[in-house]
Order: sequence, then C-alpha cells, then structure tokens
Amino acid sequence: MELDDVHPSLNKWAIANRFAANKEKQVWKEMVYWACKEKGIKATIRGPVRVEIHYKFKDKRRRDCDNYTPKFILDGLVEAGVLVDDSCDIVTELLIKMSIGTGETKTIISLHELDRM
Repeated sequence: MELDDVHPSLNKWAIANRFAANKEKQVWKEMVYWACKEKGIKATIRGPVRVEIHYKFKDKRRRDCDNYTPKFILDGLVEAGVLVDDSCDIVTELLIKMSIGTGETKTIISLHELDRM
C-alpha cells in the first residue's frame, strides 16, 4: 500500500503542542485506515507478521532513520482491522527503509505473514 506523504519526524512531533500533535496522529491514522479500505484489504492478520515501512523522500536531505517511527501507521492498520493488534506478539518484525533523492515523497507499507513457531 502506498501513501503520498511521509508523517512528521519525532523531532517535529516533540516540539509540537499537544493539540497539534494529537491532530496529526489522527490524520495519519485515518489516512492509513482509508487507504486500507480503498485497496479492499479485509483480512485480519492475527500474527506473527513482519511490517515493512519504506519512506521515500523527494529531496536528498539526510535524515535519521530512528526519527521516523511508524506508530501512527501501525495504529491505522489496527483501526482498519488489518492487524488484530500492534503488540510484539503480532508484529514480531518491523523494518524501516529510507531512500532520499527519489523524486517523490511517499510511504510504502508492506505486510508479510510469518510462520508460527
């Protein structure tokens, strides 16, 4: 699934006031929710699952990978019913990829169900 934006970094999130931060969280949760609905994603993954988030940035500015934690994305996947929960017994692997200078800004979300051990 692709989203045509990248959520704010933790640096921006940390300096935002509480109300602005909560509004941004809700916007991203809803964006993921509606993207799942538009794509017709109906299956509920009960785990274990690897979630891959690939952030692509149009410009070539360097960024810290750890400033882009996908909390809002995971919350949106739970809200949409795609993941039963985003706890560590369901989301057992989380991979964050980043690319700069791609000519486009977007977030690509991939889910891969894993074998139960």
